[in-house]
Amino acid sequence: MQSIIQKAKKHLNVALEHNPKHIPSVLLLSDILFEEQKYDQVQALIDRIKDDVEGMDEINYLQSKLFFIKRNYAEAFEFINKAISKKPNHIQSYKLGADICSKANDQFNEIRYLEKLIDLEPLNGNAHLRFAKLITDSTDFDRKKLLLEISADLLPHSTEPIWELAKLHLSLPGNPKNEDGKKDQNFLIAENYMQHAISLDSKNRSFKYQLAETYFLNNFLDDAEKLFLTLFKINFRKKDSSYFLGLIKIRKQENHEAKKFFLTALGGEQYTPEVLLEVAKIKANEKKFKEALKTIERAILTLKEKENLKAKLSKSLSVENKFHDARIKLEETHKLKKLRSDALVQKFLILKSIDKTQKKALLLDAIKVFSGNYHAYFHLGKIELIEKNLDKSKDFFLKARNAHWSVPEIHYYLALIEIDLGNSKEAILHLNDTLELNCTHAQAIKQLKKLLRSSKTRSQ
Repeated sequence: MQSIIQKAKKHLNVALEHNPKHIPSVLLLSDILFEEQKYDQVQALIDRIKDDVEGMDEINYLQSKLFFIKRNYAEAFEFINKAISKKPNHIQSYKLGADICSKANDQFNEIRYLEKLIDLEPLNGNAHLRFAKLITDSTDFDRKKLLLEISADLLPHSTEPIWELAKLHLSLPGNPKNEDGKKDQNFLIAENYMQHAISLDSKNRSFKYQLAETYFLNNFLDDAEKLFLTLFKINFRKKDSSYFLGLIKIRKQENHEAKKFFLTALGGEQYTPEVLLEVAKIKANEKKFKEALKTIERAILTLKEKENLKAKLSKSLSVENKFHDARIKLEETHKLKKLRSDALVQKFLILKSIDKTQKKALLLDAIKVFSGNYHAYFHLGKIELIEKNLDKSKDFFLKARNAHWSVPEIHYYLALIEIDLGNSKEAILHLNDTLELNCTHAQAIKQLKKLLRSSKTRSQ
């Protein structure tokens, strides 16, 4: 094959010696030179004929492609538009234009080029797929669904449009479970698409892993457990599968089995800090506090290292104008910060169990790491209440409530503080909030009855 290409190259050079501005020969030779990554020779070809008016559309296309390869997207964009203005129905120009805009994060023009490409080449399944993936507005569900369905029909052996259709149905609002606990219609559609993708590429175990994750995230624990166990037994992402199996066992209150899976999961590429957190909680529940403390400290250190790495990567991607990827890494950093904040609270609770000391600094550090950690505010509120610092305690409990309204104990402690401050009306409001969240809260019922009796007595 290589010898045939070299012979063709030789004949094209001979042709260009006789007619240096023969456009078809220039285009064929430039294709070979692009494959050989001899970009200076392509530029020399362009410079030789750039004043040829008849070939300007092809020359502009070649110049755009060259700038694109060199990552000069602004110049590439300029020349592809010149090429299109000379030859408005040139399919390759719209393909290149879409690629340029994709790299330059110019979604508006990428969509514009893809729309025109689909008009010119309606059987291009990849163009339909790319266009669909650019639609992020939830109100455009029907349009995105149609583009993906067309793409799936045009690319019958490709799993990507099928998987995108599954993700689209999973993104719809609403509970994936019906009132009877069974899968709702949208989830069933998504599940069918995922299983169809698996049937198209049965050797791709990552699809099965993603389906197992989907079951877990939507609380179909039996389905998730069955699939993760299958992957675990064939050693596919064994440590990550173990992590999820551990979480499933925790939810099923099978802590001994959970611990086994978590210990297997240690050292996994993705979930090591989360595993350490869960192992620390189990060891603390078993009253093995010193072991729990070592485990939680290891989790905190690992989380901080991962945070720093993700933050640096996000910054680097921003410098390269890869803003979408940078935002993803930033979101991952935020999740790690939240986990580290939780780990600091967990360390506080373990130390409290060991020597009964209240390490307030750990809770303050937890808030610095993630300001929305209601557990930290809650425990700080309790410490200040014990120390009779009512105003400080109230401030912490209010912050805990603002971070997470639906915890009955937060409202109950606010009621106790208002009682101590002599504010019966506010206390009654907090007690009502407590009982709205937990109607069987015995202490709240008792305090409310007492306050209402007292209020009735004063009114008489």
